[in-house]
Amino acid sequence: MRKTINILALVFFVWLVLNALHIPDLLLNFILIGALPGSTATLSPSMMLAIMTTTLGMIVFELLARRFDIFRKIRYNLVNLTNKRDRLPKRRFSRV
Repeated sequence: MRKTINILALVFFVWLVLNALHIPDLLLNFILIGALPGSTATLSPSMMLAIMTTTLGMIVFELLARRFDIFRKIRYNLVNLTNKRDRLPKRRFSRV
């Protein structure tokens, strides 16, 4: 319970700091209209489309790679588990 309270307090504190620095507003302006934070320049819609498409592609690729890695580990462990059951030890007692 104490750990949960500490984590919630930390998240709330980080949210207060980010809100005081107007980070969510800057991020939303960047995503919606391409306004670069800290300047008056904006990006063209085609550039924002390219950035968002690339970012989304990298996220999807990372999620799929993690998922296939998990399946590969499960398959490897299942195969090794069945191989260990079939194989008997070479000796019952080891020499001292």
